[in-house]
Amino acid sequence: MVRFTDDAVRFIQQKPRTVQSISWYVRICWDNGDTNNVRTSDGGTEWIRGNARGWFAEVVPYPVADRDSLKLDFESGIPYRVEYTHGHTFPGGVIHVSGNGLALEL
Repeated sequence: MVRFTDDAVRFIQQKPRTVQSISWYVRICWDNGDTNNVRTSDGGTEWIRGNARGWFAEVVPYPVADRDSLKLDFESGIPYRVEYTHGHTFPGGVIHVSGNGLALEL
């Protein structure tokens, strides 16, 4: 389950709509950490992965015409979607404003 604080609802609702056919939703994702590939001494490729950031939330635009295909859920009138889980199960949490964006507290 996802819950949005009042400040998060206001933050999302105040996002500018430069084009009437564009709206916003909250995407909740798992971040596995940054990756970089380097060449090994024998010419192979080695992938180096940074620390996983874990679950995070961000506001992203979408074409209103695509709303049904996105299969969005709603909480407090805010559309959201859990995606890119990389095999992790989202345990639910509270989304609030932090700095210039959103933060997800599990």
